[in-house]
Amino acid sequence: MTVAGALDRLVPDLTAGGLVTPVLEAWVGAPVRAERVAAALAPTTEVREWLRVGADAPIGCRRVRLLAGDVLLSEADNWFVPDRLTPAMRQMLAASDAPFGRVIAPLDPHRETLACIRLAGDPVLLIRALVIGGDGGPLALVEERYRQVIIASRTNTDGILRMISVLNQDIFKHT
Repeated sequence: MTVAGALDRLVPDLTAGGLVTPVLEAWVGAPVRAERVAAALAPTTEVREWLRVGADAPIGCRRVRLLAGDVLLSEADNWFVPDRLTPAMRQMLAASDAPFGRVIAPLDPHRETLACIRLAGDPVLLIRALVIGGDGGPLALVEERYRQVIIASRTNTDGILRMISVLNQDIFKHT
């Protein structure tokens, strides 16, 4: 399968409105984890408009790398409204590497894709989406950049699963 063909199969799953982590886990056949990256991304006026908050409302920001094993699948910037999350969710986001979607799952979220752009090079795909709670209010705005390696599992018969298997075997040799 070509890169374009793999993207033709992946994009509908990523933009269907569900949470991304389970889609990635199904796609690569392995658990996906988030790794926080230090970032101070001030929300723009556009971000505040999408989240329907005023200029003085607090906005949280989280930059993460989503990985399967040690293989980087995507990077994402996430601006969220802390006041729309429970205290326990805010604490988990501040203190852990748990994926945002897993943390807010009790709020029955879904996503509305705002942009989906195929890119030349690596990353190969950019998705911007609004995360909406079960009550209909916006919880977060995310911008995700998907790496070329994510489609390796569909364009190469060995693909990413073999890379993850090798990495995991190497990790267990040293423990």
